[in-house]
Amino acid sequence: MRRDQLPREFARLVDDPAAEYLLIGWGAAIYYTARKVNPVVFCRATFFPAASALHIVPVRGPLAQRFARSDVFRFTVSSQGMHQLGRFLDDAVRRTPSGEPVSLGPGYFPHSRFYAGRHIFWFPITCNIWSARGLRQAGLPIRVWSAIAAPDLVWQAHNLGHREQWRQHPLDGF
Repeated sequence: MRRDQLPREFARLVDDPAAEYLLIGWGAAIYYTARKVNPVVFCRATFFPAASALHIVPVRGPLAQRFARSDVFRFTVSSQGMHQLGRFLDDAVRRTPSGEPVSLGPGYFPHSRFYAGRHIFWFPITCNIWSARGLRQAGLPIRVWSAIAAPDLVWQAHNLGHREQWRQHPLDGF
């Protein structure tokens, strides 16, 4: 998302003021922050309710350039849809009683961070379902329960937006 279209409090979650975009992921905190993902971590994150986390990555310049091996879609969203999506994202962050976001530490990329989420992650409430819910909040007619697997979500996105870039090889780690 364009940083300037996000709620101010949410946009401040990264320490790169020159970032034009924020790439936002959501998943199981135990998986995201594991030093090494092994079968035990994978199973705990997938099949048992787990605390969630958001991974927020600041991006300077074109998204397709920064994530050259990922699918990149652009959607037309109304100002009301952007407002609703911003509220959805801001609501996903767990905050202290004083309103400060709960940081879980540095993310995978320079200047990126993990923040504790407010919601529980587990199958079938996966990152794809969360992303579909966000797109639905933005006003896109995504069928949430038809987005459990990534290919299903990408297929729906393909039909609703403009695909600016096709994934070429293994993902860029996001």
